[in-house]
Amino acid sequence: MPFNINKFKYNLKKAVWKRNPIVRILQTKNYTTKKLVIGQINGDGFAKDWVTVDYSHSDFNVDLNSNYKFSFANDSMELLYTAHCLEHLFEEKAQYLLKESFRILKSGGKMRIEVPDVEKVVDHYQKQSSEYLNEFNKRYGYMCNVLGYDKKYLASHIGLLGTISNYFDDGVDYQIPVYVAKEQCDQYLSSNSLDSFCEWCVNLQTKEQLKSPGHKTYLYFDKLKKMLKSEGFKNIKEVDFGESSFDEFSLNGENNSTISEKPHRRFYSLYIEAEKE
Repeated sequence: MPFNINKFKYNLKKAVWKRNPIVRILQTKNYTTKKLVIGQINGDGFAKDWVTVDYSHSDFNVDLNSNYKFSFANDSMELLYTAHCLEHLFEEKAQYLLKESFRILKSGGKMRIEVPDVEKVVDHYQKQSSEYLNEFNKRYGYMCNVLGYDKKYLASHIGLLGTISNYFDDGVDYQIPVYVAKEQCDQYLSSNSLDSFCEWCVNLQTKEQLKSPGHKTYLYFDKLKKMLKSEGFKNIKEVDFGESSFDEFSLNGENNSTISEKPHRRFYSLYIEAEKE
């Protein structure tokens, strides 16, 4: 493979600047800013003063599907943020993450969560909305035309299946959707509850596929609200893209001090905020 100078420069910049522990100590005031983002690597365009937790390349590397405990004291954080992370965890581990989040938040601390909303995805699929078709045609067009996967993944129901349940193939850094024929998907969707349909989608993964960091938990407002309430969170509200009930969350500004949420996920995401009283 020929030497790529631009890729070399990019990786060098990440190692020297974006992921350098000394730089991160300065940016986070020795990790004392009391702002924690869960499921976020360093050097990925996030506000620099937030302490990061993820599987790798973060300030604190944690396998969130393991038996862990955050290395932060009780009542030590003021703000928690996580986007498109909970759906990658087994449901009991997603619940545990909320438990740990409540533990480390101060009284008056606030949490903002973004996840795929299965109610919205089903609605967009059934309406065959332009947002749905454009997003998933692009996503799975790349998977088929560039990565070489079977053209069957271009069918319109794959966006629905893949949002609820996907996995990573060995050596392929891409979320591969589970697959059944459209007729089977539509029949199961129409004849079952939303929860039963989503559980069926997750169970289409093999045991090996479930070991990968793909999607394995499905969420919607009432379900996530119940999970938050069970850990003690109060003032649980659904909000919109770029909007917050709390002034402390600075979103989508023009500089590196704000949280940049991804516009292409807006149509199928749930944004929910909660507080520890």
